[in-house]
Amino acid sequence: MRLDARAAAALLRISETQLYRWVDEGDIPHAMVHHVPVFHRVELLAWALENELPVAADLDEDGPAPLADALERGGGYAIDQLDQLPSRLGLPAADRELARAVFRARRAEMFVTNHDGIAIPRAHSTLIAPTTAAVPLAWCNRGAIALDREPVRAIFVIVAPTIREHLRLLGHLSSAIRDAGVRAAIAAAAFAQVVAECRRVAAEVRA
Repeated sequence: MRLDARAAAALLRISETQLYRWVDEGDIPHAMVHHVPVFHRVELLAWALENELPVAADLDEDGPAPLADALERGGGYAIDQLDQLPSRLGLPAADRELARAVFRARRAEMFVTNHDGIAIPRAHSTLIAPTTAAVPLAWCNRGAIALDREPVRAIFVIVAPTIREHLRLLGHLSSAIRDAGVRAAIAAAAFAQVVAECRRVAAEVRA
């Protein structure tokens, strides 16, 4: 999905002046069409996540608290190693084996990690399944799991019926984990509190 400068700036919660500065410096992914910069939503979201920049969530399209609802469907649990994640995604057996092979092959390439030891999917790391969207949350049971040499203690996974839904939930998740209350609940491994804090964040954004 292509975005113009105004939509891209709104997605990144920055001014158009800042956006054009990044364009001039070659710091942000874009293409020039008739001397006007255009942006691809997936590339922009991936770039923002990897640079730990906040992104706007399209909350009005999804009802009152789509991330919190998807978290409740996904559940919270502990794992000892990354290979255990696919068995917790609610996928059919054949898809579960395929997901396990993908996790083994791509591992760190599938996630973006932050300094709090929280990993979320990359924009291009989609797990598409014909089910209602779910966001499982896994805590590492025996210390941290290393992803791309970064210690990770909590891992979010998104399972969605469409790429659009994956991106929408990823935008919500990226915004939510910047909140101190959400991060504290994740650090405490308190799943019900994580859900409650995500509902609070969604309500505050809508307000």
